[in-house]
Amino acid sequence: MESTPAKIVIVEDDPLLMRAYHEAIAAKGFTIEMFFNADDAYRAVSEMPKKPALILSDIMMPKMNGLQFLEKIHDSVELKKIPFVVITSLTQKEHAEKALALGAVAYLVKEQCTMKDLVAKIEEHVLPATS
Repeated sequence: MESTPAKIVIVEDDPLLMRAYHEAIAAKGFTIEMFFNADDAYRAVSEMPKKPALILSDIMMPKMNGLQFLEKIHDSVELKKIPFVVITSLTQKEHAEKALALGAVAYLVKEQCTMKDLVAKIEEHVLPATS
């Protein structure tokens, strides 16, 4: 029986970064759902019959920011087991500590992270795909 590729949800308001993330992650065989704000992403993830294997999210976004999104995911019994990776330009230690305290499995700084590093971090934390 063939397994379904793991689904990764990407939440990023910068179209160029979104495209780069999509290309790098899709090249590893993952399916991708993209959202340009956390409000839409939260609503969609909540309604997905098959939950994503991982969520990759920026912090600084319109409407709901990435930390608020992470908090809502972590507060949901149904969603809290989804690994959540934060990727941001925010370098302050307080932001990283807050994200990890809220349940993020990783905190990556965009300017310090290559696409290869990002994909490796995703592969490290992705939930096994279920059919």
